Amino acid sequence: MLTPTAKANIEHMAEWDQVTVGGYVVGENIRFEVNRTDKIFTVKMFDRLVLLNEDSFLTAAEVIKYIDRS
Repeated sequence: MLTPTAKANIEHMAEWDQVTVGGYVVGENIRFEVNRTDKIFTVKMFDRLVLLNEDSFLTAAEVIKYIDRS
């Protein structure tokens, strides 16, 4: 479940920004790295240092929905 701050960070990403959500620092094994280019958002899901999945989305709303489901 994303915090309101994490959702706001994703919604307000500028082109070429990166946001990291979750991870060891906040006591979670799963970490999401969200990268935005000029056209798409790319989301990488990691368990500690192991890349589990990588998906692309067109909108921030799709990214938030995907992370909330995971």
